[in-house]
Amino acid sequence: YFWHVIKTVFFLRKQIRNSRSKLILSLNDWINPIVILASFFLDKRVIISDRTSPTRNLGVRNRLLKKILYPFANGAIAQTERARKYLEEFLASNKVITIPNPVNAITHNNVTKKNIIITIFRLAIEKGHLTLIKAFANLASNDWQLVIIGDDPEKSNLLESAIRLGISSRVHFMGHLKDFGGYLSESEIFVLPSIYEGFPNALLEAMSVPLACISSDCIAGPREIIQHEKNGLLVKPGDVTELQEAIERLIENPQMRAALANEAYKVRDRYDFDTI
Repeated sequence: YFWHVIKTVFFLRKQIRNSRSKLILSLNDWINPIVILASFFLDKRVIISDRTSPTRNLGVRNRLLKKILYPFANGAIAQTERARKYLEEFLASNKVITIPNPVNAITHNNVTKKNIIITIFRLAIEKGHLTLIKAFANLASNDWQLVIIGDDPEKSNLLESAIRLGISSRVHFMGHLKDFGGYLSESEIFVLPSIYEGFPNALLEAMSVPLACISSDCIAGPREIIQHEKNGLLVKPGDVTELQEAIERLIENPQMRAALANEAYKVRDRYDFDTI
């Protein structure tokens, strides 16, 4: 590991030295400490940003490198207030600023709504798709479809789970799509079932459509985006029953879906690109 770090430091130092830029922006929890080390005495300003959940354990070595090297960064960008507090464990508070991601607003006109529940994330364990599939299988109503957009090694396990639960005909795995605006627009409910997040861009996009959204109250991001029962619903991460009940509330109450969606639409102003 340390030999790899040393080689990376020398490689980056050469690239940084040869760059005419006076500012280095590093956006990865693993590489940030190494970029700082590689920039020592090169008259470059280094701004770092952790993009994953502030509670995600990346190991003792990574935390040790952060503890030693993060204080030498000229500044740090957090995506959420929770992430800012985490970064302030390593840097002075006046070096840290919170800048959430802007919303990539999605607009599709004249789309016919269907009984679709949709989620859009890479198919990784921490994204909580299995919780969503189990909750969907427990729904009293069977005239709704579940659309899952994304790809990764977990796909085969999720497919097997859908088959085992007897819902494979109503669960549709669409794979990775560059343009999923049409699917979002024709859906009624969006669900973010993640165990943890850095900043959930897909949630913002779904709210911009607008859609009635349910999100796990995971660290970090959803609680700073969603006001529970005003512009969306928050549920406990990994809780199948609570997620099932939240989905059923929206299925049984079209007026509530509409009210949440109307409030959700305001993310277009709050997270407008120019504002951010």
